[in-house]
Amino acid sequence: MKINLKNYKENLNIKFIFLFIFVLFISIPTQVSAVECSQVVSHQCSVVDGRQDCVYSQTSCEYGCELSVTYPGNICPNDDGLGTDDCLSYVCIAPPVLGCMDSNASNYNPLATEEDGSCVYVDPPGTPYVDGNDWAMINTTNIYYVYLYDAPEFQVRFGIDWSEPSDGVVDEWLPSSGYVDSDAYLGAYHSWGTDGVKSFKVLAQNEWGENSDWRTKELTVYYPDPHLEASPDSVNGGDSVTVSFDTVPSPTPTDWIGMYMADDPDGEDYLLDWVYTSSCTQTAGEPRESGYCAFSMPATLGEYNFRFFDEDSWEKMAESNIVTVSEEEGGGDVTVTVSVQQTPGGNVVSSDNIIDTRICGSPCVKNYFSGTEVTLEAIPSSSYWRFNAWTGGGCFNTPSCVINVGVDTEISASFTPRLFIYSEE
Repeated sequence: MKINLKNYKENLNIKFIFLFIFVLFISIPTQVSAVECSQVVSHQCSVVDGRQDCVYSQTSCEYGCELSVTYPGNICPNDDGLGTDDCLSYVCIAPPVLGCMDSNASNYNPLATEEDGSCVYVDPPGTPYVDGNDWAMINTTNIYYVYLYDAPEFQVRFGIDWSEPSDGVVDEWLPSSGYVDSDAYLGAYHSWGTDGVKSFKVLAQNEWGENSDWRTKELTVYYPDPHLEASPDSVNGGDSVTVSFDTVPSPTPTDWIGMYMADDPDGEDYLLDWVYTSSCTQTAGEPRESGYCAFSMPATLGEYNFRFFDEDSWEKMAESNIVTVSEEEGGGDVTVTVSVQQTPGGNVVSSDNIIDTRICGSPCVKNYFSGTEVTLEAIPSSSYWRFNAWTGGGCFNTPSCVINVGVDTEISASFTPRLFIYSEE
């Protein structure tokens, strides 16, 4: 028999083409309508007598289905239920995820599969402001308020970086969850356990996760000054006063408390009495952060206070309340009035520093208990002046004058210019 090879090859090629199209059709996921899916979707296969039978259940897919897997060579019912076909597996198409699909939008949703027209385009929040002190005491809770100056029409939250040094990571959100209206004024609480210059940073974030620039707040953390209190605050001369102290930063054995007339300046010339806080004596002991010491008040009427100094220095760290020495029961007070003539020429200072015409002026009037011995010293203001004489008080014409106060006393010191002889050679 004569075979037409040309026709045979053409027929063979056509068969291969159809076979290729068929394989391609069943290999590529194919989307079919919801009605078709209800007839073929979801199969269940089991092995029976060495073969795999597939039984289909009818399931409706709201958004259609697509071919997922083929099982060639297995026994499955065909469309009319009489023959066999390769088993096919269809899966339902997932419902679309609605959202903004524009990556430039503030509310861009990378999971969205269908644009819903919800894209919002807003600028990030402005840099927030911080209200609060530029200083803080160590281990003391402080409050700082954060807010936006030009509040936009959306909600925000504030992030705070408390790290030392700053690492640019939010450690605390205000509020702790959710967002608030952008005109909110929120307080943040924090304390520092070491002294020195500190800082923290604040940013604002809108409800779409866009951040502002950081705002940095700097402050100085320091140890609190010692607290000094004298009690009672009104006594008679010679009575005892208790001076309590606490919150002493880094106490040392030679921190000390001095007693002064309330109006007198600091310094050794005006110091009436003193003790170390470590021992309440003038011999140093173990350092104390808190405690109390007793002082015997002078007999001289007047107002006094106590001052805390650091480590054998004149660096004053605190002052107490005023203690008034009042008249003793059954006693009387007398006044000493000191005047200076030629006031530019000099001043008069008492040995107890109660009288000092440089401070109280001329005349200077001070109260003393009767019987008190007072030493006055006339001091020229410069080498161009010299002491001249005392008037009153029974003093001799020497710069130093000792008076025993029994009654009200008035005394005056005078100074005269020195005489210099000028000669030309």
